[in-house]
Amino acid sequence: MILNLLSSRRIVICLLTFLSIAYLYAARTILSVAIVQMSKGGNEKNQTLEGKCGTSNVSTTSSGDFDWDISQQSWILSSFYYGYSAAQIPAGLLADKFGGKRMLLVNLVSTTFFTITTPLTAKMGIVFFIIIRVITGVLQGSTYSATVVLLRNWCTSSESTLFINIAFAGTYFGVFASQILTGYLCKANFLNGWPLSFYVFGIVGLFWVIVWVVVVSESPEYSKFMSENETEYILKNSHKKIPGNLKTPWLKLFTSIPLLASVAGATSFTYHFTVLVNEYPTFLSHVYGIDISSNGILSSFPYIFLVMGCFLFSYFVDILRAKYLSIASARKAVYLFGCLTSCITIVLIPNVGCHLFATECLICASLFFCSAMSQSGPIVSDLFPSFSGVAYSIVDMVVSASGIVSPYITKLFVEGNSDSLSAWSGVFYSDIGQVIFFSFIFFIFIKSEPVSWATIVDHSNVQKEDLDENSSDDV
Repeated sequence: MILNLLSSRRIVICLLTFLSIAYLYAARTILSVAIVQMSKGGNEKNQTLEGKCGTSNVSTTSSGDFDWDISQQSWILSSFYYGYSAAQIPAGLLADKFGGKRMLLVNLVSTTFFTITTPLTAKMGIVFFIIIRVITGVLQGSTYSATVVLLRNWCTSSESTLFINIAFAGTYFGVFASQILTGYLCKANFLNGWPLSFYVFGIVGLFWVIVWVVVVSESPEYSKFMSENETEYILKNSHKKIPGNLKTPWLKLFTSIPLLASVAGATSFTYHFTVLVNEYPTFLSHVYGIDISSNGILSSFPYIFLVMGCFLFSYFVDILRAKYLSIASARKAVYLFGCLTSCITIVLIPNVGCHLFATECLICASLFFCSAMSQSGPIVSDLFPSFSGVAYSIVDMVVSASGIVSPYITKLFVEGNSDSLSAWSGVFYSDIGQVIFFSFIFFIFIKSEPVSWATIVDHSNVQKEDLDENSSDDV
């Protein structure tokens, strides 16, 4: 079966979706690295970074093009997420109505345009630039919901976990690639450094838009490249087709206990991931005295383990589902494993002392196990198959707040004492506390079967589909 899957057309669509998400996330995070060179901070100077666990001497050049202070930089960087969060529900509705391919195409085209024009829009004033970043966030709002809708058309019901998690792993791969490449491009003596990173990623985006239009179709029956056997196999074994005229049951969705439980599980994972990834560079810089701009590999390396974990645990869920458990029970089992193991590794970080190698290993291990907690995301598609796009958008809208809240929580613990390992212990222990709290809610209230009112079946085809499923062969 594995060989058949690897040689299939549907896995190609899954990998193309993975690369699309990787590009979208790479493009959105360019600015977080490039803004260091874009902002003025004085003349070239030697800087000594001192932390309780080490000291390093670095030569920095901080004569940028814009007079942005720290507060203004924060507004610029966070503006994308305000637009992204606000767009979630409308974007989910549009994904359900117009399809995943079209909405991801909107994401790719708009992101490519705003990426390649960033050097121009940044020079048109900070207010205008912030507005552009908000608009970019709005137009990227359907990334996840469109992915769920598209892949539901392309995979069989037994492959949904693997496909969705492979695609979502593009998030981590994209951020990893962006951190490494942007730092390198910004140091280049060409086009003043930082604009080059936006031009390069913009050109990549133009190429990828063409690939997406030519190669990807909304579903297998519309693809020019599909064999009849594989198309028939997918249609026989895929999720039930969803009527296009369904009314969204807003009250039921917002008061659904299983959906709220999904929000809790996704919040636990996302906040945990955000703390580990976003705060780790600051932790290295302040506690170990390491200049993160010259150590991009060290701060980016854990992303590799996230991607590996997404692939491995997704496949493990499908094995459990095929032989031992229901799909939801399999996701819950893997989620529990990731929750426990990731928390254990986080507890150890403040207790290894000033050992950088041990700390790096623990962060990599924690992110690897943390990827198992991402099972709280695909379970939304299982529970609300007829409204997967909008249901996932509701989850993503709430979860997006984690990226806004976590910096303030970190500030509570380390402000004025950011080079102290004991101060950072509060950050790690509070993270463990929220993981335990939200994971408990997730396990208590999540369901194992699809919600009845969110499962619409075409009764005229039920008998035929059941007969077909019993007689289908693997492709």
